[in-house]
Amino acid sequence: MLILPARTRHYLSSAAPQAVTLAPDCSPVAGRPLAIISPSLSTLVLIPGMNAEQQEIPLRARGDEGLEVSWFIDGKFLGSRKTTEPLWWRPQTGDHKILVLDATGRQASKRLLVR
Repeated sequence: MLILPARTRHYLSSAAPQAVTLAPDCSPVAGRPLAIISPSLSTLVLIPGMNAEQQEIPLRARGDEGLEVSWFIDGKFLGSRKTTEPLWWRPQTGDHKILVLDATGRQASKRLLVR
């Protein structure tokens, strides 16, 4: 079985969703399911009176301990970290889609409204 890097899988899924599929006889990946645990709310309010450039929120995922995950906001790659480490993001007002992928093909996504 070939497992492509997270950036490649994300690109292929948006360009050609059928490009990365598992054979019917492939067993699912064992382990803890991937989930976004921070931000925990679906609406985030920036601190009034504080410059938005100075505000950051941690992106955290729950999954197999020590597993490296890749983070995307609105389809743009932000970086990769282990599940035990946060990736800090400077939010901008608006509606955003957060996506996290791991090397085994598991993913989790969340919509976030920043005000």
